[in-house]
Amino acid sequence: MTTSRAAHTAELKMSAAHIEQAAREGWGLFATGMASEGHTPLEIQRDDEAELFDSDDAAYAQVIVQAETGSECHLRALAELWADENMADEDRTATKARANG
Repeated sequence: MTTSRAAHTAELKMSAAHIEQAAREGWGLFATGMASEGHTPLEIQRDDEAELFDSDDAAYAQVIVQAETGSECHLRALAELWADENMADEDRTATKARANG
C-alpha cells in the first residue's frame, strides 16, 4: 500500500500539544513572508513576548539540540520545516547551516 505525499506530510506536522509545548519553551514554527502559489514559507522563530531567547537563531539552535535528543516535538518542527516541498534547496541548506551555528 502506498501512502500519498499529503498523508505523509500530515504525519510530520506538529500537533496542538506540540505547538503548546513550543510556546511554553518560547519558540514556534511561524508562517512568514508572502504566500506564493498557495505556499507560505515557514521559519522557526523565538516568541518575542516570551522573551526566553535572545534571537531567532538561538531559538532555532535550541530546537536542533532538542531534536538531537529525540524530542518528538522538535523533530516534527524540523520535519515540517524541511519537508516543505516548496522550500528551495539553497534555502534548506541555509537553514540547516544556520541551525548548526
